[in-house]
Amino acid sequence: MTEIIYGVQEKTRGWLTHDDLALLLQGQRDIARIRANNAHIAMQTHLQSTLLRLIDMALLG
Repeated sequence: MTEIIYGVQEKTRGWLTHDDLALLLQGQRDIARIRANNAHIAMQTHLQSTLLRLIDMALLG
């Protein structure tokens, strides 16, 4: 988020072009998508692990 604020400030100062700002925003969107995907993968892995433990307990118990 701070990168976006920084980018808007730099655009206002004339240091970044509209295209530069658009690239910055696209990069931030891509990073957010990757983080969400990583969180989803971690949750799936945790659920699979829990399910395997439950199956193991059911078979052994």
